[in-house]
Amino acid sequence: MKNFRIPVFLFLLVLSWLSLHGCLLADDVDNFDFKLPDKVFEIDAADLGVSSSTTISCSDAVDTCASVDPGLTCDKQAGVCVLGEDARFPAVDCSGEDVCASFGDAVTCETGQCHATTAIQLSASVDLAEEVPELKDVGSLSFTKVSLETLYVDVQINSFGIEVPAMDLYVADNSVAQVDLDGSGNVTTQGVFHVGVLPAIPANQTGRFDVILSSDGRASLTDRMKTPSVPFKLFVVGRIEIGPGDPLPDLGSGHLKAVVSGTASAELAR
Repeated sequence: MKNFRIPVFLFLLVLSWLSLHGCLLADDVDNFDFKLPDKVFEIDAADLGVSSSTTISCSDAVDTCASVDPGLTCDKQAGVCVLGEDARFPAVDCSGEDVCASFGDAVTCETGQCHATTAIQLSASVDLAEEVPELKDVGSLSFTKVSLETLYVDVQINSFGIEVPAMDLYVADNSVAQVDLDGSGNVTTQGVFHVGVLPAIPANQTGRFDVILSSDGRASLTDRMKTPSVPFKLFVVGRIEIGPGDPLPDLGSGHLKAVVSGTASAELAR
């Protein structure tokens, strides 16, 4: 009896077909390591609502600036008091007359002196299926498990001039337009979950800063990542406060550019 042999080319053809149709997939083919898409967040010192030029009038004859604060000088051409170079936030007494608005929209009278408080709220949409190359072919599927390996802030540009305080990172449905806060800074918007804290960034310092995840922060973010085809939104929320005697940012050109990113791994659900 003759031996029946499958031609080599036919065997290779069948093997290729089986592999392509998932019959001979390797054990680890459903595991993915990927980098989260970079999300850029930027803050301009000019948007803080604090001005280096006030609305306090002065002139050659009546220079009232120094009597308001030693850091103020008279711009005689403009006829108003301005903050001198390297000046600190003025210690202005507003108990008798509220002159704080003269220093900018964000400046108000608190406990008898002027303070500046600016709310920061930045957001970015994340679409893993479209933005992560490793997930383009499987973006319509779901993951049984997602592990967040790293989450960090890469500060690329920092000419802000002062320390940028720690801010909170939140995750929400992509349909959420903004996060609402109460007077204590607590989030009141439904469906918004705290992920962690972006650490304070020292003046003019660049480089990588790891996000400090909250107790439930890792789960809050990885739950959103389990379905790559459903975009979600990240929010950076905080506030910058400047009080009497505090150093001022570079109000003319101070700028901070930071990128939130990270790395993760996932297992596909079949």
